[in-house]
Amino acid sequence: VEELEECNIFPPQVTQAAYRLQRQGPLPADRVLPTTVEAGTAAFSHLRYVPGTPRPAPKAAGEAAVSYVCFPLAENIAVSSRLGRCQ
Repeated sequence: VEELEECNIFPPQVTQAAYRLQRQGPLPADRVLPTTVEAGTAAFSHLRYVPGTPRPAPKAAGEAAVSYVCFPLAENIAVSSRLGRCQ
């Protein structure tokens, strides 16, 4: 999985999840990684979810996480977003 990801080839999410569970220990290292939802269901069937303590939401900082810059593209072309309109 790591070798594929280093080459910008991303396996199915179920494969990535199983790979990480193998590295952490809950899945046996000798088990073939699932590549379909059905195979993932079978591979994860013995695992149990135990909810942890809910994490508090991060406090908002004084700065915006995202900012937008407007660039003129051409005459009479405006760019708009949920946050407003660039002119």
